[in-house]
Amino acid sequence: MHGNTIHVPNACARRRHADTRAAEPLTYYYFGGPISEVTETARARRPAEHVAVVGLGRGALLPRHEGETWTFFEIDPEVVRLAATPNTFRFLSSCAPSAPVVLGDARLTLRLRRRQST
Repeated sequence: MHGNTIHVPNACARRRHADTRAAEPLTYYYFGGPISEVTETARARRPAEHVAVVGLGRGALLPRHEGETWTFFEIDPEVVRLAATPNTFRFLSSCAPSAPVVLGDARLTLRLRRRQST
């Protein structure tokens, strides 16, 4: 929750026929929704090997596709802590437990990483 906006409530939906909790987005990131359609269209045109994601709130875009490496850029250490806590959110721990998280202002850390890779 941020201000009066609730982001990804009940993000871990209990599957109807399973006894386990699955990472399934239930709000504006839901499967088949607009963001899902844009992501799938982009993947169909040009599969990505490396994906930079600004903000761990976007972790709801997971699960990743085979062959994709996702790196998350997050400015708030408290969000990193919450995102890594399976009792709070499951997208990171269930779908991308080894995904790197770069702490800091993404405008700066992305620029620095780009310079290092060239």
